[in-house]
Amino acid sequence: MRVALTTYALHVGGMETCILSLAEGFVRAGHEVHIVTTDERGAWFARSDEVGAQAHFIDGGMRKSRASRARTIGRFLAKGGFDAVINSASWFVQASLGMLPAETATVSVIHNSSEAVVSLACLNARACQALVAPSPATVDLARSRVSREKVHLIQYGVDILESPPPARAESELRVVFCGRIDHSQKGVLLLPEIVRQVSGSGVSIRLEVIGGGPDIEKLTRLIEEAGVSHQVELVGPLSHARSLDKIRAADALILPSFFEGLPFVPLEAMANGAIPVISLLPGITDWMVEDRASGFLLAPGDVQGFSDALVVLGRDPELRQRMSRAAWERAREHFSVARMVNSYLLLVEELRSQPRRKTDVPALAPDMVQWKDRIPFPLRHAGGRLLRMVRAGRGAP
Repeated sequence: MRVALTTYALHVGGMETCILSLAEGFVRAGHEVHIVTTDERGAWFARSDEVGAQAHFIDGGMRKSRASRARTIGRFLAKGGFDAVINSASWFVQASLGMLPAETATVSVIHNSSEAVVSLACLNARACQALVAPSPATVDLARSRVSREKVHLIQYGVDILESPPPARAESELRVVFCGRIDHSQKGVLLLPEIVRQVSGSGVSIRLEVIGGGPDIEKLTRLIEEAGVSHQVELVGPLSHARSLDKIRAADALILPSFFEGLPFVPLEAMANGAIPVISLLPGITDWMVEDRASGFLLAPGDVQGFSDALVVLGRDPELRQRMSRAAWERAREHFSVARMVNSYLLLVEELRSQPRRKTDVPALAPDMVQWKDRIPFPLRHAGGRLLRMVRAGRGAP
């Protein structure tokens, strides 16, 4: 089978990890995989080769209109002879699904619960055969917008250690945060106070913060103000392999997020024996973690709750070992790459077996491509600038 995994860019993150894991799983199963980006390549674009996939950046022409770029990308996919196109957050692919042959299975994936991501995945429903959501919460969001039978729950899959992680004898509690340094989603600015409270309880703690993002300067300042500079290390962005090495060496992973789709990093932590200490997001994180068995689930923003959970782990090495084993076992049972890949393959086979007629499906989605999307970018930009000048001259707001 020939499969195209499409996205706007292969940046560094959970969605991209899912795409690469899915690609590698398809290749291992004997299928030909193409990863297609439409807006830019992204930092992880070169990793396509590592997983055995062919990579394409389809530059539709930045000076063209959005509609013209969508047609260019649609033509590439239509001529590619793909048995399935699985789209992750590319506007151009979603808009041009109607250009694909009737025999091509079309799937859109919802990677988190944000309005922009859910809305995009649910657009062009006439040309998109199925939507995949990784958690019950994202399933519910999709089913509130499109027909229920189109939405399928397929949780993320990660590589699992072949055997349970060994016991860690160190007295110091080693904790890692791995993700985008963006407080609005990840709650990263809570970390310094959490560490300060844990240290104040008498527990020796070390936190490594992996990643980059818009709030790195604020986080650096708060770390200094909290007096925990000697306990917190800002590691910066790392390769996926090096990030996993850090996670394997940690006792716990902390993720005080305010919202997620189904966060990938806690699954990778569980698969490698690190105990997730994460926000309780109903239908999202409670789907992966059993509270106080395979991890801790705390209310978003609850600094005291996160601190208390880490203190409990820091004072009880035997509990850490039991919870580490429980996390690994849960990941092995529910969140393996093999299980995720098999679920996608079964869905694609089911979709391809369904008779389809595309005579009533427009090439470009009319609910996505508006009149302004048909104006070449230079003219659209110049028109907007002229309009602002006119308004300024009239004293308009």
